[in-house]
Amino acid sequence: MWQQSPHSFLPGSPWRMCLSSLPGFILLWISHHFQTGNAVTEDFKVIGPDQPVVAVLGEDAVLPCNLIPASSAEDMRVRWYRTQFDSVVHLQENGVDQKQHQIPEYRGRTELLINHISNGSVLLRIRNITLSDEGNYTCFIRIDPHYKEATVELKVASLGHVSSISVNDHQDRGIMVLFESSGWYPEPEVTWRQEDGQSLMPASETETQEQNGLFKIKTSLHMRTNLHGKVSCHIRNTLLNQERELVISKADLFYQRVSRWVIFLIILLISVIILCGLLAVLGVYLLRKERQEKAKLSADVDKLSADNEKLSAENENLSADNESLHSELGKFLVSSTVKPCFAGGAVEPE
Repeated sequence: MWQQSPHSFLPGSPWRMCLSSLPGFILLWISHHFQTGNAVTEDFKVIGPDQPVVAVLGEDAVLPCNLIPASSAEDMRVRWYRTQFDSVVHLQENGVDQKQHQIPEYRGRTELLINHISNGSVLLRIRNITLSDEGNYTCFIRIDPHYKEATVELKVASLGHVSSISVNDHQDRGIMVLFESSGWYPEPEVTWRQEDGQSLMPASETETQEQNGLFKIKTSLHMRTNLHGKVSCHIRNTLLNQERELVISKADLFYQRVSRWVIFLIILLISVIILCGLLAVLGVYLLRKERQEKAKLSADVDKLSADNEKLSAENENLSADNESLHSELGKFLVSSTVKPCFAGGAVEPE
């Protein structure tokens, strides 16, 4: 007896044709799976933050990018690039970094944070941020044959430091305070305030200079000693919402001025003491030299006196010898002029 098949209620259904053979059923299941997957793939989105990402110069920055609906991006093609598609900042395919495609300035400085990538968060870390890193970055995610992308803006900021403070006397019983600060980015806001918070006008317009891309600030204030008890200078980085504050009081300025005079007097006193010491040493040296010369002169005089006495004695001896010689000569002459007498004879005159 003929019986109705259990699938006869599906006339013309593809299930009836596919179930007639196992290979046909497998092909039908694969086709249905891919159609469903493509439908889900076409609906995915890539979104970035609504506000720019702010990074501090020299530190690390993390650029966020999220896959909606949340699903793992480990096996997807993830590309971060700058203005052009081939200016690759970071590229990952099937969970493997393709470092050979990176532009030189980002090699060794980037990584994807894999701890969150399974949840659809594609976070890019850039180390040692420089000023040239500022700008737009595009997060590109491809799920064949579809792709989506989102743009993330990175802004770089730097909090400067105090370079120098100088205080100079000014006319009208005032003091001119000059404040310099460098290492700022972007250009900061500068304000002078009284102790009660009221703004003050600077003595001159604030000067701004660039050094290696960073800003240097010069600002000054004419501070009247009879009006201002304490003032403060505020230099603010609007991106970081941080500022440097310098508080100056009249007492501190007076102390600095007195300190300068005290230092000047100390230096002058030390100089006078050193000069006096040098003069004393020179005087002692000259006195010793004079004494030595006097002693030498005295010795020379004594020696000359002794020599003179010796010469006098020799002169006396010579005089005595001379007299003796004269006496002997006289006797000799007398004896030579008298002829000898013979016995019994007389001497006849010639």
